[in-house]
Amino acid sequence: VRKAPKKIVLSAKKLELGVGEAAALGVTLTAADAVSAITFVSSNPGVVSVDGSGVLVGQGPGSATVTASTYNGKKAKCKVTVKAAPTYITADVGALSMWNGRVYKIEPILSPGSGGSVYCESSDGGVVAVEGTSVRAVGLGSATVTLSTYNGLTARIPVTVSRTPVYRALLIGEESFPESGMSSLPGKKDVALMNKMLSSVKGPAGENWHITTATDLTAVQIHEAIRSAFAGAEAGDVSLFYISTHGDEEYDIDGRYGSYAGCLMAYPDYRYSQWYDRYSLTLGRLASWLYEVPGQVVVLIDSCGSGAAIYNAKGASAAGFTPVGFDEAVVKAFSEADKGVLAPGVGTDMTTDEYGVNF
Repeated sequence: VRKAPKKIVLSAKKLELGVGEAAALGVTLTAADAVSAITFVSSNPGVVSVDGSGVLVGQGPGSATVTASTYNGKKAKCKVTVKAAPTYITADVGALSMWNGRVYKIEPILSPGSGGSVYCESSDGGVVAVEGTSVRAVGLGSATVTLSTYNGLTARIPVTVSRTPVYRALLIGEESFPESGMSSLPGKKDVALMNKMLSSVKGPAGENWHITTATDLTAVQIHEAIRSAFAGAEAGDVSLFYISTHGDEEYDIDGRYGSYAGCLMAYPDYRYSQWYDRYSLTLGRLASWLYEVPGQVVVLIDSCGSGAAIYNAKGASAAGFTPVGFDEAVVKAFSEADKGVLAPGVGTDMTTDEYGVNF
């Protein structure tokens, strides 16, 4: 003889079944060593039936209550809603592209008015792990996630898992232009503000930015900084280049005076005797150096008079500036800047979707 139960608890207080779907109710009795036979009764056997072991079967659309009772009158109830069996299943996504480590909860979509359990499995648990209908990217590669209804309908979702992108930023501030006659700029302050901004946000993949800052670099040093800051970049990574400096609209990309194609001004490199060679950072050079960086490249140029790109690449004065002319000039400057620098016939790489250029 054991103790009488003080309370009976069911494994679920609410259930939703489809017509023809079965589910078992678990029973827990409180009080140590308590024992009792359990009686199960459905308030509407035409909606849901129940046997002596607590196995429910949906019989028809509607709602009913299943009551479990002990010999000494302790009771627990489960409200059961039964819906029509689904005639099709799909999902809120047809395919998934995920970064490694990310989680996505797939929302199954059944035929209107239907219901019942939906199961989810992965063709490769080393690529995509499944919990309920949530999928977690656990390894690089491809897998197929299959949604299945209790009555045998399926929907397949291809999943591709790629490497989580790395976000790198190189922030350069030029503020000292000795013996040039140009006024100084707040380059260090601009870089500090950009650094603060990037440090406060994350990239789309939820990753922090890896930030490198520098001030007063010569053109050659800028090239070296680009190679160092963006070393290890791969396809899918994002590299942001920012420079705050003076600009000059009087020199073209080949260093010829008066063609209005423009250049940026770097800290003087005293190895060169000519003023232009000493100070200039042409858009052509910058374009070719950034072209070496794999992945997506974002270019932010914070410069007064950054060449003809501030006007319209045709020699118009500032008074002739228009937004349309500005857009055309940016495209023209970065497409023509590549000529003679990149592979033959390539002249528009800096204007493809892989790059974002902002003046």
